[in-house]
Amino acid sequence: MWTAPTSSARAIGATCADVLFIGARGSGEELTDVDGRLVEDGYGRVVRILRDGAEGAYVGAGTVRQYTLDYSAVAIGSLATDFAASIASFARLHGPVVSAFLESADSGAAKLRAILEDSHQRCPKERWVLAGYSQGALTIHSALIGLDAPEQLAAAVLVADPARDSTNADAAPSVFHGSPVIGGQGVVSLAHESGVLAMTAPLDIYEELGAMPQGVRSKVIEVCNEGDVVCDTSRTLPVADLLVNPAAWSEDLVSRAYKVHGHYGTDDASASGISESVLAGYGGDAVNRILAPLTQQRLHRQTHLEVLDERLQRIATRERRYGV
Repeated sequence: MWTAPTSSARAIGATCADVLFIGARGSGEELTDVDGRLVEDGYGRVVRILRDGAEGAYVGAGTVRQYTLDYSAVAIGSLATDFAASIASFARLHGPVVSAFLESADSGAAKLRAILEDSHQRCPKERWVLAGYSQGALTIHSALIGLDAPEQLAAAVLVADPARDSTNADAAPSVFHGSPVIGGQGVVSLAHESGVLAMTAPLDIYEELGAMPQGVRSKVIEVCNEGDVVCDTSRTLPVADLLVNPAAWSEDLVSRAYKVHGHYGTDDASASGISESVLAGYGGDAVNRILAPLTQQRLHRQTHLEVLDERLQRIATRERRYGV
C-alpha cells in the first residue's frame, strides 16, 4: 500500500515502510499551485509518470511511503546565465559567481542525504527508490556520491541528468535508455570538465562529480536522448563555444532546452522518442529490482514445499505397500 504523496519535510522521523520512494521534480516545475495544492503530486510531470509506473508494478507487494523532494528547483535559464557571468567575472579577476541553480541542487541534495541517513539509522530494512528529472536528477546524482548505505538503494531513475558523463567509466550507470552515442555529457559535467564549474559556487558536492561508488552505479537507470541540451550538451553545444562566447552559448542553451528536453513521456514521441508508457515502464523497472528477489524467494519456498510433499507421498506409498 502506498501512502499519499507529501512533502519531504515530513519524511524524517516518519513511520518506516518496506519501501521509501522520493521523487525530485525538474527545473522550473512548481511544487504547489496558488492554493497550496501539490502540482502533479509535487513531482512534476516526468517524475509523476515514473511514480505511476512504480506504483502500478508494486501494488499489493508491501508498504511504500512516498515524498516529493522539497527544494526550489530553479529554472535552467539561471544556470546558463550563471556560467556566462562566471566566465566574465573570472576574466576580470573578480572570482566565482554564486549560482542560484547550483545552490538549488546543493540544497536539494543535502535534504535528500538527510532523509536517507534517517532511514538508514531508523529503518535499516527499508529499500529506497529514487526518481529525478533534469535538476532533480542532478540533485539525486549529487546525493548518491559517497552514499553510506548503498545496500538499501534499490534503484535510482535519472531522466535528463545534467551531470551525465558517458566519457567517464566511473560515472557510467548499469542501465541506459535513450539515443545519444557514447561520448556525450550533460551541461554540468561539461562545465566541470571545462573548468567553468570551478568559477561557479557552490563547489562542495561537485568537486568529485560523477564518482559514484560501484555499488551505487550498478543501481542507476539513466534516461537521455540525443539533442537534449541538458544531458547531451557536449555533442549539441560544444565546450569551445561556451569558452569563446559564453553569452551566446547560454542563450542557445535556453532557446533549445525544451525542443527535446521538455518532451519526455509526452504524446509527441518524435521529439524525445520516449512515450509516456515507456517512461512509466522505467519506474516499474525500478521497483522490480525489489520484487525480483522476493519472487525468487517465493519460488524457492514453493519448490522446497513441493519437494517435501513429494517425499511425504513416497513415504505414504511405501507404508501402504509394505504395511510399515
